Amino acid sequence: MLHQEENTDLFDALNEKGENKYIVLVDDDVITNRLHQMLIKKHHSDKKIALFDDPEVALGYIKENNPDLILLDLHMPEIDGWKFLHMMEEHNIFIDVIIVSSSIDPRERLRAKSFMCVKDFYVKPLTSEKVKQLLED
Repeated sequence: MLHQEENTDLFDALNEKGENKYIVLVDDDVITNRLHQMLIKKHHSDKKIALFDDPEVALGYIKENNPDLILLDLHMPEIDGWKFLHMMEEHNIFIDVIIVSSSIDPRERLRAKSFMCVKDFYVKPLTSEKVKQLLED
């Protein structure tokens, strides 16, 4: 299921101008997506946010649009975050990704570093401080 705050035409127009680009959130947990959206909006009300609970739909959307950043969960049914990252590579999508996962396994952090697009790894849930930090970097 796709949840978008703005319609696709508006995102396309904003991207062509290079203004108010946006963030894509990919997490099978709709509540987590909404929580992270609220935290981002609290600190960066100008950011446009597209929410996806289906990684395959998200990938199709990302291929057609050019978000500034993708926040990606790792543990999702059918297409997990690892497969999603491989699919991004296969489609030559080079957008910065921040992993947002409930995992505290150091092996997953190490594995995440093997993907050039992965810029950081945060443990869920995001907090106000983490959101400020990730959007200022």
